[in-house]
Formats: sequence, C-alpha cells, structure tokens
Amino acid sequence: MMTNLHECYGETLREYYSRPSNFFILVSPFIGIDALERVLGDATNVTILTSWKVEHLISGASTIDLYPLCKVKGWKLFINSRVHSKLYSDSLESCYVGSANCTDRALFNPEGNHESMVYIPELTLEERVQINELLSLSKLVNDDVYQVYRDLFSTIDPSDK
Repeated sequence: MMTNLHECYGETLREYYSRPSNFFILVSPFIGIDALERVLGDATNVTILTSWKVEHLISGASTIDLYPLCKVKGWKLFINSRVHSKLYSDSLESCYVGSANCTDRALFNPEGNHESMVYIPELTLEERVQINELLSLSKLVNDDVYQVYRDLFSTIDPSDK
C-alpha cells in the first residue's frame, strides 16, 4: 500500500523503529544526523548503509559526521557509492521502501519533497538475500576508513564545500 505523497514519513518510521526487534536496517544515500536520530531514537543493533560520494559530502547531502554518531550508538555503518535505494527494515522481515532519504526535508517537512513509500509486511527470501548481498558489496566503516575520508575531506578547498 502506497502512503500519501504529502505525509511526513518520519513519525511512521520512528514508530516502526521503536518496537522490539532483533535488528534494524536503514539504507539511504543521503542521511541527515538530526533526521536519523529522530527516526532511530534509542534503537539498538542497527545497520546503516549510505553513500559517501565526494560530491555528496561537499554538498552536505551526506556527512562523514555520521560515523562518530554510529560509533557512540553502537550502530554498524556501511558505505557504497552506488547506493540509491531507500529502505527501512525490521529484521529483514518487513520494510518500508520508497523515495524518501533519511533527511529532515524528506521525512519531517510537510513543505519538503513529495515522497512516496510502500510498506511490505513480509519480505520474501529472495528479497532478504538481495538486501544482504547489497550489504556484502559495501564497505564497513571503521576508524581507519573514517580517517581516510576525514583526510580526503580536509584537502577539499573550503570554497567548494
């Protein structure tokens, strides 16, 4: 079932991620820290997949500041420059999938983007395998990977940021 194009999906996702679960997965190329914290709250055992394309980091659509938050919260962070999917899953049993990135503009601003999302109450085995495959094709961010991006980002001309 597709939900209303003008709905703020943030509250729906916050409720979804607040229930007891084995683990959560959030896939979004653009992630705003405020939106992420509002959506996930105190959720534990979270895996996040995002894209840290340099042009997205420069524009502010993505941020390397996501890693320190994930580290403090105990969340796993993966990066994959080819990720365009927006998927919010509970234990790979169900998910929301659609156009909404995990940003305030997409999830919490009624004057923001026109987004659509579909709730899938039961993922098939094939869908679960595909999501796991996407994670396996991605790079787990650790302190070393984060430092490489910090160093790269520090060399970018501030007028380009």
